[in-house]
Amino acid sequence: MQRLVSSDNYNLAMLDFYKKVVPNQKADEAFQANKYTRWSDDQAANYMSSTATGKAPSKFILCDIEKCLKSAIQDERPSDIEYFKNWLAMGVKYLNLDSNNRCINVTNFYKNKVVIESDHYRLGNMIVLVEKGRNDTYDKLPKKLKESFDNALVSIEMFEDVTRQELSDIFTRLNDGKPLNEPEKRNASTSLVAQAVRELAIEYYSVFTHKNNKWFTDEQGNRRGPDDEVAKMFYLFVNGHSANVSSVKSLKKMYEIKSKEEEFIRQFKSIFKAFMKWLEDEQVFALPKNSIFDLWIVFLKLKNDENAKIKDGKLKSFIKFYCKIVGNLLDDETVYDRKDMSTQASFSTMIGGKQPGNNIKRYELIWPKIEEVFDTYFVSLDPKRSITPNERLSTAARDNFMTPENKEIDLAKLNDGETYHGGHKDAHVLGNPTTVDNSVIQEAKDNLKLGKNPVKV
Repeated sequence: MQRLVSSDNYNLAMLDFYKKVVPNQKADEAFQANKYTRWSDDQAANYMSSTATGKAPSKFILCDIEKCLKSAIQDERPSDIEYFKNWLAMGVKYLNLDSNNRCINVTNFYKNKVVIESDHYRLGNMIVLVEKGRNDTYDKLPKKLKESFDNALVSIEMFEDVTRQELSDIFTRLNDGKPLNEPEKRNASTSLVAQAVRELAIEYYSVFTHKNNKWFTDEQGNRRGPDDEVAKMFYLFVNGHSANVSSVKSLKKMYEIKSKEEEFIRQFKSIFKAFMKWLEDEQVFALPKNSIFDLWIVFLKLKNDENAKIKDGKLKSFIKFYCKIVGNLLDDETVYDRKDMSTQASFSTMIGGKQPGNNIKRYELIWPKIEEVFDTYFVSLDPKRSITPNERLSTAARDNFMTPENKEIDLAKLNDGETYHGGHKDAHVLGNPTTVDNSVIQEAKDNLKLGKNPVKV
């Protein structure tokens, strides 16, 4: 349903805007192309020069958080109430929808970090000369030119009663004339999924855009390329390795507030961070980007289906082995049928796309080669992590109610969840079973001391 929203339009002197508005505004990262300004030094200089001469009419599009909160309370919109309250709690008064680059560069200008264009400036009947390196930053500007900047009118449109969803709609519509790509459009969502993907992409940005790999160009990195990769990994994590991560419609739906994927955020973040530890081995930089995506599928297979973990000291050699698998497949000119795809293709062709047919076939070629050497690199863990209360009693009775450390077991506290642990004689993480035969009752502190070491019985 479309509804009429209200906004207020007014002008403010640049210096007042810098002092009164800029410190109190913030751009939700949903409404930014990236964390940092995308303007070059020349663009910043051009904008500030245009401002002083009245040639920068573009509005600063903001949202008054307090008024929007009042509207949300009045209309009883819980999600909006929480959203706006959170911003106010952070000391933010205004959300910036379409002027973040300009705010950043206005700030940089007043901090002498922007050099204005060297030129003659006509101010009424006066001509002022600005020369490079001499008087081209704010503090060094001729007095009249400085005044011209300070008094230049900034045009502001302030929205006062919009919802979270309408904020996203406004941002998208404002940018309809600009070629926003799909990841940038999805990022405009204020959903928890959008936030999680954005945070992970920022956290691991330096990995995805490292100078030693060829996964993303600088431009792709700046235009939410890593976000797109994380989003597709998330979608596949929830929907299975045959899911269509190339579907614009499906990914857009995932970014909706209260999407089904939202329930899996915490689990995904934990597993994704564990996967990124694999990428700390920089041998992976030799791989094509989609081979990292394939490695993610392998990682999930090991985690979910095999309940397996990499053996201590084996990660480096496994990554090298995986690189060998990919390298050999890239060199193989054999063509294969692909699910739901009309043509055959070699591995080197399939590596170029994330369509389900390509992803499935690459996995079918890679996994059997890993399976052949599974025991070399991995150990399967017993899915049962701890013994039951009944098994605790059986174990305690077998050992005459004594711990391996020769401490008498207080039966009243056997199952309180704090005093005693059902420890493994031989460590679970090394692939040993969770059975009565392999269990002992230990005081919690004694069990935690052991780590991977066996219990001395």
